[in-house]
Amino acid sequence: MKLQKKIIASIVIIAMTLLLIGMNYKVNAAENISVAYRTHVQDDGWQKYVKDGAMAGTSGRSLRLEGINIKLENNILGGSVEYRTHVQDIGWQSYVKDDAMSGTSGQSKRLEAISIKLTGKIAESYDIYYRVHCQDFGWLGWAKNGENAGSAGYSKRLEGVEIRLVKKGETAPGSTDNNFIQNITYQTHVQDYGWQNYVNRGDTAGTSGQSKRLEGIRIRINSCDASGDIEYRTHVQNIGWQSYVKNGDLAGTSGQSLRLEAISIRLTGQKAEQYDIYYRVHAQNFGWMGWAKNGEDAGTTGYAYRLEAIQIVLVGKGEAAPGSIDNHFKVYEKPEVEVKHLSYTSYTSNYLVNYNSSTDLNDAPGLKEQIEALKQAHPNWNFKLLKINRTFSEIVSGECSYHGRNIIERGYDSSFYCEVCGGKTYDTGRWYCASQTAVGYYMDARNFMDDVNIFQFLDVNNFASNYKVEDLSKLTSGTFLSGYEQDIYNACKNKGVDPTYIIARLIQENGSSGSTTSRGMQSDGYTWYNPFNIGATGSGSAQVIANALAKAKEYGWNTMQRALEGGIEFLKANWLENCQNTIYLNKFDIDDTNGTGLYSHQYMGNLLAPYSEGRSVYNYISKLGRVDSNFTFIIPVYKNMGDGIKASTINVKNVKIQDSRTNVRFRSSTNTSSDSNIIQTYATGGQVFLQIKDNVAGSWSMLLREDGVVGYIYTEYLTDVEDVTTCNISAKIKTNEGLGGVRLRCGPGTGYESIKSLDENTELTIIDNTTYATSTFDTSYTWYRVKLQDGTQGFVVNNYLKQQ
Repeated sequence: MKLQKKIIASIVIIAMTLLLIGMNYKVNAAENISVAYRTHVQDDGWQKYVKDGAMAGTSGRSLRLEGINIKLENNILGGSVEYRTHVQDIGWQSYVKDDAMSGTSGQSKRLEAISIKLTGKIAESYDIYYRVHCQDFGWLGWAKNGENAGSAGYSKRLEGVEIRLVKKGETAPGSTDNNFIQNITYQTHVQDYGWQNYVNRGDTAGTSGQSKRLEGIRIRINSCDASGDIEYRTHVQNIGWQSYVKNGDLAGTSGQSLRLEAISIRLTGQKAEQYDIYYRVHAQNFGWMGWAKNGEDAGTTGYAYRLEAIQIVLVGKGEAAPGSIDNHFKVYEKPEVEVKHLSYTSYTSNYLVNYNSSTDLNDAPGLKEQIEALKQAHPNWNFKLLKINRTFSEIVSGECSYHGRNIIERGYDSSFYCEVCGGKTYDTGRWYCASQTAVGYYMDARNFMDDVNIFQFLDVNNFASNYKVEDLSKLTSGTFLSGYEQDIYNACKNKGVDPTYIIARLIQENGSSGSTTSRGMQSDGYTWYNPFNIGATGSGSAQVIANALAKAKEYGWNTMQRALEGGIEFLKANWLENCQNTIYLNKFDIDDTNGTGLYSHQYMGNLLAPYSEGRSVYNYISKLGRVDSNFTFIIPVYKNMGDGIKASTINVKNVKIQDSRTNVRFRSSTNTSSDSNIIQTYATGGQVFLQIKDNVAGSWSMLLREDGVVGYIYTEYLTDVEDVTTCNISAKIKTNEGLGGVRLRCGPGTGYESIKSLDENTELTIIDNTTYATSTFDTSYTWYRVKLQDGTQGFVVNNYLKQQ
């Protein structure tokens, strides 16, 4: 038994010894695992394998690497080494493994970057580190385990590479900084600081912890062998989404103190095929948000939160995001507010008064006679009165209480322009605030009670059953609406809207040829349409278009058909069924029975829009031969309208201050509330002027003195005199080549209104060739005062006259 026990013990000792020897062998073998690699070098071809951190490639010879093989030796742990390269003109290739070639052979294409990783069991015990020698940059930092090493976007060749295995938990062979250089740089304009220096490779542009808004950004990619651009746009305070800019142009604003709220960045062309672009922003109250990529929005809208910083990273196509992609964009969802509108049925039955010959119209002297004359001429026409329980002066003052609500273009006498706003422009920059005089004139229906202008008061909340698509084709021919007749017809019929009103509105908003909003706005890979210009407000055309685009996106109008249908539905729901069912009432919100208050719910700012759109509707109806159809007109009547404001008329003639008048003030405007506009006070009468207009603001004359000064005097202080002339020369108009006619103007200068166009050989008489001919009035031309055969007087440039 003792012998057996000794034998068994010996066997156990031997077995344990063998086991320990085997384990030690495996450890030693694992310690001998190597990574071997070789490179294909320009002019040299394939080099011999090197291993474990030795350099493959060349040094100091400026030769490109074109291919590489990598393999593991003595790999008893199992697994593989996988790698891929970024190749000139090709971009990132797919991963290969275990001594397969990555790169190209015989194509003379440089390697620009490399990524290497371990898989399987060996990856549990080892990290793989690698660094590259890059043209112009030299040795870059160490990358590991699938990170990119080299450069992207610079078109720089790799000239050498070193690779080594490092046990898990051990330190890197050297610095890991700047192992991959991306040629994407960006700078931001920061509140109080201005433009910062450019940063790159995901570095932070902006500030941290200072609550400073970003106001502008520039982004660029330089020297990239891939074609294409980097494009970006920003969502800006008070402006909304701007259009895309590219390649270092400014997105946002400078000097306007407006915050950036969101950003979108994308690549185009080959750049988009080879790279993904990721970006994230630090937003007020949200902090760092998730990573967005390739044109996605990053930031917020609707919150009025500023962007404070941004990071941008360029990665190979299909590579993982730099971090979480969640919550990269937040849109504030406004809670729905119930708006209680007065029902249209209640409005028409309780607030509109059917007109008849016994209807009381004492508040609007002359209106009854005008309606009766129209009824006699057009027996099928019906009239309803919208009686407003407020005085006319109160309503006009209310309309003018907010400057810029009613705007008018240049070309009218000074009484039509707001004295408070002066030369301040609105909307797209060519509009001026209208005066109370102008607003009062265009709000008084009595100034438009004729066969044509009455159509601004037409009830357009209906669709006549006898309209046909071919009728609309007659109206849209030659305009940007040609081809959309069926869409307009279907939408108007479905919603019960007069199609002539819709066509007039569209052409009023866009012109016959269309505009940017109706021809299509490019954004996010789509074309967006907003032909009704819904939401198209702002200061300057860029902001107007940006807001129109935002509204088109909100409603999903990425085809013209959708925009037409959606716009007509919008008009129906928000205006025609909201008790504002005439063009006049689209413009003037003068009745609060619909639940929207007063003055604010107005479709357009153009003071003359009802006048011009109404005339267009008449022209369309006339073209279709329907003028005497069964129409209903809704006429607004206010309390205490008095005699109203008469329209000014051009009436060129000589007048003088009545001899009996004393201390008559010659003013630069018709405002009498201040003496600051007095040009001169005439102690006695007899001063002669050239009258240009009368009935200005109802009771003034617009006058021109011989020294070129224009001013105003009450018409009742003036009397006519014989024409003051310097000559009496017969002449004819001679139009120069390319002119369709010569303008007869009410004053000696192109800034004066045109009276009419005179054709070739129009006969006239030159009655003054000296008084107004000097450069005091117009340095560009010499002006002669002329009289036509019908007695009309005006001014013509002497170059267009041939004397008899």
